[in-house]
Amino acid sequence: MSLSSHILRRRPTKLAVTRHFSTNVISESPSSRRNHHEFLPPSSYINSWKPPRNPKEAAAQLAFLRRDYDRKFKQIRKEYIQEMELQRIEILRRDAARKEALRIANEERKAAKAAKKKAEAIERQAAEEEFREMLMKERAEELEYWRMREKTVEEKKKERSELLHRKSSLWVDESELEKKIFEAMVDDIPLRRDQNRWALTVFVNGYRFQPPDIVEREFNAIGQTMQLLVAFAHKQMLKLAMQVVIPLPQSSKTQIANQIVGGCLHLEFVKSLRFSKSSCIIDLGIVLKF
Repeated sequence: MSLSSHILRRRPTKLAVTRHFSTNVISESPSSRRNHHEFLPPSSYINSWKPPRNPKEAAAQLAFLRRDYDRKFKQIRKEYIQEMELQRIEILRRDAARKEALRIANEERKAAKAAKKKAEAIERQAAEEEFREMLMKERAEELEYWRMREKTVEEKKKERSELLHRKSSLWVDESELEKKIFEAMVDDIPLRRDQNRWALTVFVNGYRFQPPDIVEREFNAIGQTMQLLVAFAHKQMLKLAMQVVIPLPQSSKTQIANQIVGGCLHLEFVKSLRFSKSSCIIDLGIVLKF
């Protein structure tokens, strides 16, 4: 069994042997290292002593050897102390140089950081000043726009009121009198700017009169409507006794009443003007002499 296994054992190839010898590290022996070392020359002190003749001479030589050893050791120690002192001074000098370099670097870094902060502060202040100026400019523009808008609104209100006053006191030609009366009584004009619409109820000579469409007017234009009705009565040679009932909302009763009073008081044919809880009643009367 063992013989067959020994015969069948695989022999190592040449490549495996070469790889084995090439990969193994061959360490040098101490003798080979010693051959490459350079030694100091032999000391002349060794074997320079002659054997003493008596113990007294041997003791003297031993004492001299000790003193010489102490002297040499003292000299070596002094040199060592000087060398250590020089090394310490060199280390201190290097430490001082390193600390000085670190201090200079820190000062430069702090100076650069301070300069950067100063520049950023200047830029930030300039940006804030520019932003403040822009805000002031925008506010001035908005204020100017608001003033112009308010002025325009006031001018439009004034023009509208003047136009209403002129129209309320304008004398209408007889050729256009009927047309103006029909337009004033039929055309729809909202009383207010919101969606609430209020109808006028007109009583002429005791009879209720209201056109098919809802008659609505701005309160400042009531005087114009009344004047047109009076002009129509003059033309037809009629006696006119008219009563106008205007419903008033509770939310703006005072404001609308002031508008009605302002629109009607300048008319000479207004006999009386009274207010109830929910309406305004205007009595007009004209007696024509034939």
